[in-house]
Amino acid sequence: TTPVFFNQLFWANLLLTALNILPAFPVDGGRLFRAALAMTQPRLRATELSIILSAVVSLVMLISSYYLHSPIVAFAAVALYLSGQEEL
Repeated sequence: TTPVFFNQLFWANLLLTALNILPAFPVDGGRLFRAALAMTQPRLRATELSIILSAVVSLVMLISSYYLHSPIVAFAAVALYLSGQEEL
C-alpha cells in the first residue's frame, strides 16, 4: 500500500503544479503573465488583460468539468473566475 500512496501523492503534486502555472490571474502563472504585460503596458491594462485570459481559462475548465464529470473542477473554475474579478 505504501507504493500506491506515493504514486497518488506524486500525481496530486503534479496536478497542483499544473494548476498553479495556469495563466489565470489569481494563481502564480497569471501573476507572471500580468507582470510580463506590465513591462510594456500600464498596470491596470495588464491586469484587465490577465483577467480576460483568466475568464477564458475558467470557461475551459468549466466546460471540461462537464465532460470529466467532476464537480471539483467546476468549483475551481468558478472560484478562479470570481477571485480574478475581485482583483479588478
